[in-house]
Amino acid sequence: AFSFGFYGLIRKRLAVDSLVGLTVESWLLLPLALAYLAVNAAAGRDAFTASMGDALKLVFAGPITMLPLLCFAAAAVRLQLGTLGFFQYLAPSLQFVLAVLVFHEPVVTGQWYTFGLIWTALLLFTISAVLLQLRARRRFPLDPAAAP
Repeated sequence: AFSFGFYGLIRKRLAVDSLVGLTVESWLLLPLALAYLAVNAAAGRDAFTASMGDALKLVFAGPITMLPLLCFAAAAVRLQLGTLGFFQYLAPSLQFVLAVLVFHEPVVTGQWYTFGLIWTALLLFTISAVLLQLRARRRFPLDPAAAP
């Protein structure tokens, strides 16, 4: 949560197109990815020789992952940082509901505590946003005749 918050802030502050920013990030991470593959290959865990299916999954994982990253980068420039943070809290909750209701995943006590914190943060954010909207409406009513 800490590093991704800074990532969103930096992406918002840089006046760089989403595709250009993602390309630069990918090139910066390429040496780490290649080093990871080399270490695994040296240890006998080569991802490309396990099976043709696994090799194809690895090759296509990058392009498939690129679309959501491009959407995030484009949203980071257009949305307020608070709104972007709200979606970062909302995503785990939606994944949790999907895991429990659709895939019937078991939930252990630690996960309930974690999601309790996430849901508390969502509640606080929602209350804050509603109060901010109410204050703004009182200060700047839509109907000039309704002004005090």
